[in-house]
Amino acid sequence: MSYLHSYAPGEQERLRRQAELIQPLLYQGWEQLGQPSNILEIGCGSGAQLTFLQQRYPKARLVGLDRSPEQLETARQRTQGVELVLSQAETMPFQDSSFDLVCLYWVLEHVADPEPILSEINRILRPGGWVCLSEVHNPSMYFYPECPRALEFWKAYNRRQKELGGNPEIGVQLPYLAREQGWEMASFRTFAPNLYGHTTERTEREQIVQFWLDLMASALEQLKGQAHPAFPEVELELRALVDNPRAVIDYQARQMLARKP
Repeated sequence: MSYLHSYAPGEQERLRRQAELIQPLLYQGWEQLGQPSNILEIGCGSGAQLTFLQQRYPKARLVGLDRSPEQLETARQRTQGVELVLSQAETMPFQDSSFDLVCLYWVLEHVADPEPILSEINRILRPGGWVCLSEVHNPSMYFYPECPRALEFWKAYNRRQKELGGNPEIGVQLPYLAREQGWEMASFRTFAPNLYGHTTERTEREQIVQFWLDLMASALEQLKGQAHPAFPEVELELRALVDNPRAVIDYQARQMLARKP
């Protein structure tokens, strides 16, 4: 399976900005996890979320796993005191019951069959341990006023992800996938950097619009040869939302917290 986004330095910087913007939304409700002592992030990429996990759990052993040497090298430069492991998530080099918290952020969307990864998580997770899955549900994207070029581009983006073996609708399937592993779901919620009329600070509105532009642009290399609107047309539509007090970007990513009995 090919990766929809890029491994270029620009993409690694985008992931850092994405992590910073989403971070306040991403860890809501995590108080119920207590203080896990052994934490694994699967698909840690350039280490953006590892830094936030380390801040949240400074006494824990923290391990980041990724299949990309390039991403891990960036993570190595950005983090300290974190174990970094090069491996496929389907066959992880850890003993049974090694971790009490396993996190995945935007990983399963790139996988044709998540079951081997989830089965491996179940193996390395101790009884009573937690799983956090944060995933996309791309059909939920909504713009107001209508942004027909942006929406058409978004549909092309999702078609391409499916062609590459991914699943841009995986977020709504998380409760079923957890049940298949025998996990007990503790919470299932929606979150995203959305734009509404109460978002009045211009800087914040620009950040939100730029977040979505950056995400769409990250797939341009994979969309070469595909039918989609010219990206400057998409950018023009979305940037117009910044100064429209009634503008809406509504998107519903999903996060599930589940526990292994």
